[in-house]
Amino acid sequence: MNWAENKFSVPRVASERKPPSAIQIERYSHAATHEIQSGNLRKPIWLQALADTDGDKVAAEARYLQLRVQQIAEDEARWTLARAALRRTRQFNDSLAVSPLKKRVLLAAGILLAYALFRLFSE
Repeated sequence: MNWAENKFSVPRVASERKPPSAIQIERYSHAATHEIQSGNLRKPIWLQALADTDGDKVAAEARYLQLRVQQIAEDEARWTLARAALRRTRQFNDSLAVSPLKKRVLLAAGILLAYALFRLFSE
C-alpha cells in the first residue's frame, strides 16, 4: 500500500465500520416508530415483518421496528462511507500540485467513486 492509499483509505467492509451509538439507535427507533404511528410504512419491510410473525400485527410492529432500525443504520453507514470517500478525494486533490482543470476532473472521479461505493454497499 502506497502512502496515498494508507493516508486516504476508507473502510471497505462492514466489519471495519463502527456500530451505531446508542444515541443513533434511539434516533433511528424514533423515526421508525413515527412511521408506524403515521401508517407510512415501507411495504417490503412491513411484509417481511408480517411473514416473520405469522401475521400477528402487534408482533409485526415490533419486528418492523427492529428491521427498519437496522435498515436506517445501514443506510447511514453507506452515506458516511460515501462522504468519507469524497472528503478523502478532495484532500488528495488539494495535496496535488496540478492545474485547476485536473483537480476538477479528479473531483468528478471522486464523486463517481463515492456514488459507486454507495451503490455497492446498498445492494
